[in-house]
Amino acid sequence: MYHLWEKTLKAFILRELGHYGLTEEGRREIENANHRTLTEWLGELGFELDGKDYLEDLVTCRLITNTIKHGDGSSCRQLAERAPELLGGSHGLEISFGTPRADDLWIEPETFERLAKAIETFWNEMPEELTVPASWYERSEASA
Repeated sequence: MYHLWEKTLKAFILRELGHYGLTEEGRREIENANHRTLTEWLGELGFELDGKDYLEDLVTCRLITNTIKHGDGSSCRQLAERAPELLGGSHGLEISFGTPRADDLWIEPETFERLAKAIETFWNEMPEELTVPASWYERSEASA
């Protein structure tokens, strides 16, 4: 779910910036952007996510996706700190000791619906067009 959101967002940004003569290097930069970079760019382009209620759910969704994809690791540990209830397995146990395990990830239907609603709300609030600041033109010219 998160990867679809991210892929769609990158396509939207590429389409919007494509009107302004985006270089191939600029295209690659967008295609390879991570979550933090994307949210920073959205702020620069006139859509500030800081303070939005759904931002935390988007981050949680990213951590879930990375935990599923990569298993135990930094995303799993971050997820355990952010939402330990998601790593209690199907028995809803609390993590009381040891390292959180990706195998213990369990998403209840209510959690899935909340995360899906966060993505829906994001798209409902997304402006129909972005405001490209002058610094982005300079960035594009510098990389040309």
